[in-house]
Amino acid sequence: MQKRLLSLLLVGAAAFLSADAVHAVRVVTPATAGTFGTITYPGGTVPADLVLSDQNSTVYTEYTGTQLGVDAQLNALFSRPQDGTPGTKCERRFGLWAGGDWTKARDKETGGRWDSNLWTAMVGGDYRLNDRFTFGLGLMYSYQKGNTAFNRGRLHDNTYGVVPYLNVKVTNWLNVDLAGGYNRVHKERTRVSITSISTNPNEIKGTVNSDRWFIAPFLNFTHNVNKLGFLGRVGYSYAHDHQKGFRERNNNLYTSQTVTLNRAHVRLQAAYQWKDDVKPYVFALYTHDFTQKKQGLLAETPALRALGYTNPESHRNKNTWGCGAGIDFAAHERWVGGLEGMFKKNADVRTYGATFKVRYSF
Repeated sequence: MQKRLLSLLLVGAAAFLSADAVHAVRVVTPATAGTFGTITYPGGTVPADLVLSDQNSTVYTEYTGTQLGVDAQLNALFSRPQDGTPGTKCERRFGLWAGGDWTKARDKETGGRWDSNLWTAMVGGDYRLNDRFTFGLGLMYSYQKGNTAFNRGRLHDNTYGVVPYLNVKVTNWLNVDLAGGYNRVHKERTRVSITSISTNPNEIKGTVNSDRWFIAPFLNFTHNVNKLGFLGRVGYSYAHDHQKGFRERNNNLYTSQTVTLNRAHVRLQAAYQWKDDVKPYVFALYTHDFTQKKQGLLAETPALRALGYTNPESHRNKNTWGCGAGIDFAAHERWVGGLEGMFKKNADVRTYGATFKVRYSF
């Protein structure tokens, strides 16, 4: 049974890895090309003075926003205290929990420079069927607010979602987390094009909805030596965000677009059982993005740079490294919780975050 379960998980992960295609955005704009001519790229043709605002904000911003949104949910979900966790006293079958995540991303050194704050809140409950299987369901809401400096714009996202999950204890040193989720994202984008900056600096606003879903299987390897506890976490996440077409207030028309993510994750953690109810820990993170630089954006050339175009993907790579620290505690036989903070870096992009968790068992 255990070998069959592991085989199914590995086969499933391999199948998702094969789905590595990302559809480029197609932008339909007015025929007027402004004073800078036009630029043609794999998704279509846009006025050159709108490339920084239209093309990058509808491809690169949505791609990065999907990354941040999915990661925040996985952080809040997988950091939840669980029954039977070393250092806790929770042995009951039912549990209610709450988790939250704050993420700040700063991308000010690239051609797609922008920064944002993302707040994510989750509540949920689970039932431990037996010593091996725990089923649960989480509800989430997130709000993202940021500045897109490359087009003097702003972004606001409101996201609602549902996240079912399953934990399977395979052996005393191995357990499996499997989570999936569906999100409804309402996006509001404000920008100023290069032409309007010099002629009429009025903001251009557009709103659009997207459907986002993801799945994430993770293997958790644990080992304890006296008061030291070690965790090795290896997993994979697949995400799909389909954004509907929309029209800006100046009548620029955007057709629908799809962003797809395939990412591998590794977390190595060491904890110390300081007291019976307190356990501080440190960890290191690594993420490999199989879909980085596959968004259909135009490659940089001297001629395009002279027009003000910079491909933000050229300033990022597939590898993200990070580290952090946290503390778990058991305040009561029925109450457990914890806090952690982290830092991640990918080329010119830096991400800061904090996660909290609390659980009541009965």
